[in-house]
Amino acid sequence: MCSFMKYINIPDTDLIISHVAASFGPKDGDMDEKESFRLIDTYADKGGTFLDVANVYGRSLPGNLPRNEIWLGRYFKERQNRHKFVLDSKGGALNPWAKHIKRVTPKDLALDLEDSLKNLGTDFLDYYWVHVDDPSEPVGEILEVLNQFCKEGKIRYFGCSNWSSQRMEEANAYAKAHGIKGFTANQVMKNLAHPNLEAIWADGMTYITEDIEAYHIRTQIPVFAYTAAARGYFSVVDQPGYDQDHRYVSNRTLFDNTISRKRAQAVRKLGDEMGWDPTQIAIAYLYHQHYPVVPVIGVTQEQEIETAIKAMEIHLTAEMLQAITVE
Repeated sequence: MCSFMKYINIPDTDLIISHVAASFGPKDGDMDEKESFRLIDTYADKGGTFLDVANVYGRSLPGNLPRNEIWLGRYFKERQNRHKFVLDSKGGALNPWAKHIKRVTPKDLALDLEDSLKNLGTDFLDYYWVHVDDPSEPVGEILEVLNQFCKEGKIRYFGCSNWSSQRMEEANAYAKAHGIKGFTANQVMKNLAHPNLEAIWADGMTYITEDIEAYHIRTQIPVFAYTAAARGYFSVVDQPGYDQDHRYVSNRTLFDNTISRKRAQAVRKLGDEMGWDPTQIAIAYLYHQHYPVVPVIGVTQEQEIETAIKAMEIHLTAEMLQAITVE
């Protein structure tokens, strides 16, 4: 099967992006910097255009440094190709070393944005995400500062990440009432696995809920689905030693349960019948939602890029979707 990158427009923007976004480098691992450069080159060569990063990525490692942004800034300087990408970043996240301090404030967003621009060696970001929410912070103040960033030319468009549907609705209403820009996308965890919610919440992440799904079906605002392949769950859960292998501790903690196992069995059966890789099917599932979904993949090897592109070619029938989403 010959596969080609496909593209999607983020509504209410002039951004046409590859239908898979990618993140490179150490969030909490030890990938080599030059290897990350090589993988970004591969992603670009295959038509990838949307680079996902955040000011907090890498800060959980010793030194509290935004290593992903720093590495990407070095990459742009070395390759001189910033203009070839739609570049995002995120601000307002909790400091991993001081999680008791809330940071979704105009001041903190401004500080994070300035730091991101410096780290990335760029004058502007194509897209900016408010990384988490603080419901006690007036949504109007957040939108006003984001619009100010746009006026200053520091960002072009913006969205939210890990917000509730109620707060997104509130933000939409404020933007409309005041004639300003609002959120045009939402980044939240979504994948084919059945989540162990307590573990996901404890890890500081947010899994998509039924009311958030309903919000996106009604508004057609895109979801940027992080942890799109459930950390490779469907390709490794039936491997010998999975239950004891230390490499899959996070995978097991977040996603391994009776329902996920049933879905993995159905995915494996479908893959054997159709000649598809389990992870291809898992990502293809995201392309078959009733609203636009852009998978966000954390790339550690070339095959992960090719898998996401091949998933764009897979057509899942209603019967197939029903089988792989068994409860």
